[in-house]
Amino acid sequence: MGRAAARPGLNAFETLNRHPAVVRALTAEQANPLSEGAVRLMDAILGTLLDAGLDDHHAARGYRSLIGMVFGAVLVGAGGLAAEREEPAVEWFRRTVTPQRHPNLHRVMPALAGTDCVQDFRYQLDLFVRGLGQSGS
Repeated sequence: MGRAAARPGLNAFETLNRHPAVVRALTAEQANPLSEGAVRLMDAILGTLLDAGLDDHHAARGYRSLIGMVFGAVLVGAGGLAAEREEPAVEWFRRTVTPQRHPNLHRVMPALAGTDCVQDFRYQLDLFVRGLGQSGS
């Protein structure tokens, strides 16, 4: 599986990240996920996974995992829940996380704070696609 297999997921992330209200509405069951546009997206992602060599079962599981990853990234990204905060999340973590109570998180916080959400999503997507290629073909 290569970059072509990642393209529909990246496109979905970029589109939904520009319109996070759509993801919020879908996750709150305030929108109809059975629209023609949603069905076309499902078909495109499934087609790419099948073309990459996954069987039906792995393509279905891969689709569900990818959509969950996309929705999660949009909801916690700059256009999602982060925009509703009174205080930037990074500042809250800096105040709250201590080396005594949260040694692992405290250690890794500079790396977490220094990672751009879009860049991080691409990294997650690359890991995901490589994992699908190893487990499903």
